[in-house]
Amino acid sequence: LIFVITSYKWLNLNSFTIAATTGFVFSYIIVLLLRKINNSLTSYFYFNSDEILIVVLSVFITSVLGIIVGKKNEKKIKIKQA
Repeated sequence: LIFVITSYKWLNLNSFTIAATTGFVFSYIIVLLLRKINNSLTSYFYFNSDEILIVVLSVFITSVLGIIVGKKNEKKIKIKQA
């Protein structure tokens, strides 16, 4: 007999990765827009401590949301297959 073990960990990883990437891109754009508004757009790569805080918090929050969404999707798929 062949036993098939189904694992849905890829949903959590996929949701986490998409959320973290989205959070980073959006926060990077927000920081660049804030620099443009303040007329201080001198570098695309150097961030001061406030801007780093914006990026890190955004990535953290969207990553947590991605994990929550991944777990909810995992439960939905398990219920459908049961």
